Amino acid sequence: MTKTSTGRTLKLWTRLGTASVAGLTAASMTLAAGAGAASQLSLKTGKTAAGFQLAQGGEGGEGGEQGTGGSGDADFLTLLGLVEGHLRAGMELYRQGAADMAKTHMKHPSDELYVDLEPALVSRKREGFAPSLERLAHAIETGRPVDEAQKAFDAALADIDRARAASTELGDRLKSITNLVRKAADEYGEGVKDGKIIELHEYQDAWGFTQAAKAQLASLSSEDRTRMGKSFDEIARELDSLDSAWPALIAPKSITADASVIYGAAARIEIAALAVK
Repeated sequence: MTKTSTGRTLKLWTRLGTASVAGLTAASMTLAAGAGAASQLSLKTGKTAAGFQLAQGGEGGEGGEQGTGGSGDADFLTLLGLVEGHLRAGMELYRQGAADMAKTHMKHPSDELYVDLEPALVSRKREGFAPSLERLAHAIETGRPVDEAQKAFDAALADIDRARAASTELGDRLKSITNLVRKAADEYGEGVKDGKIIELHEYQDAWGFTQAAKAQLASLSSEDRTRMGKSFDEIARELDSLDSAWPALIAPKSITADASVIYGAAARIEIAALAVK
């Protein structure tokens, strides 16, 4: 799939509702049947329970929030995580000297993902972060030194953290982690077929989304970690176990994982999250 810097089709809205709609049944089916079952559970049209309008037409559809931008916090946190995941992938590629690849992951305020997010920011009275996205994208696109780009990246992440700071419900944060890993599996399935990378951008996006999920887990307060008990360690182990799916971001010599590995982790993360009272 061809992507442009301002009109990229992200295919995210067809899957964001999976965790809230399918619940534990989806998790069990995914564990039993891997990627195929998880894909079949993805919604093609309609709305999530939280109120997001989903894309129609399956592959290649575009979607976003409609009306006032109202939505459940889990989906809002997921969207923030997707933005963060793109930035994380782009910044890591820039550090590795792959500036051209890095550019394709950087989000401008005019890009679909931020445009879809903005109504939710407004409805929650959260400050937007278009300027920091623009500064980061500009630093990458103009080839600024890595340390300068890193400062812009850190500032963008700080703005994203501030945007989600008021969404403190543990259940919403855990749902967003599940959503991010499931979205990573979707993208990995687009990027890797039969042990070969066929869409490098999606393969890299998938890495970024898992890194955003890790960061979301690491940001939980000590009180939330205590409340989670062993579920925290279980989720952390699942996230860490996925590292081997990306032996390299740019030109891995071989790929031994497939999307079913990530779908399975998403299901186990969902089960662990559902055990939290």
